[in-house]
Amino acid sequence: MSYKYPAILLGLVVIGVIVFNNRPLPATLLLAVPFTDQAPTGKWDRNEDCEEASITMANAYLNGNRDDKLPPAVAQEYINSLKRWEEANIGYNADTGAYATSRMAEGTFGITVQQIKNYTETDLKKELAKNHVILLPINARLLGNPAVGTTLWAGTVAVGGYASKKLKERIDDRMIPLMGVLGAFIFAAQMINFTIPGTGSSGHLGGGMILAILLGPHAAFLVMASVLTVQAL
Repeated sequence: MSYKYPAILLGLVVIGVIVFNNRPLPATLLLAVPFTDQAPTGKWDRNEDCEEASITMANAYLNGNRDDKLPPAVAQEYINSLKRWEEANIGYNADTGAYATSRMAEGTFGITVQQIKNYTETDLKKELAKNHVILLPINARLLGNPAVGTTLWAGTVAVGGYASKKLKERIDDRMIPLMGVLGAFIFAAQMINFTIPGTGSSGHLGGGMILAILLGPHAAFLVMASVLTVQAL
């Protein structure tokens, strides 16, 4: 029996697979994944549904949805389904890691998930070129962009120094206690979010404007900088 033709066929298949996997990547690529935020119905209070929202968007795309946005009610129902699965199978639904998030996607929607460890930029581009949705967990605070951070800190110090100088020229005994009281009020008031009807988002008190009206721009800047510094700790 001759093995010539099967061997040739096998060789052609291997060559085809190699060529396919090493084909040039497109210069640009955009997957039309429908968007939803993690609070589609505007309920932001103690909201921890970012992983659920990401899976909801991926599931919609994989099921052929190419709309710009998901309807809020539909998105919320998908998120709620994911949370129910989490409570029943994991026991919690906040800050899930890669493994728990993968289980959630597979268990709720039957999505086949592949975790890529130690990935490179090229790895991600190849998956996108295959129309694979990527959920990339990133803590933006840990990116540590030195150019942005240094520039903003330099600007803050410069403006803070100018504001302090101008404030010394007109400060009196009543100003400092008033700055302290208003700072404490703004600190507490800005932590309260409220729903903005019809937008799927929320808002909170604009402390800087109130302080500028009551104290003037220079004192307001120093108080607001102090409030934001404490909140960032």
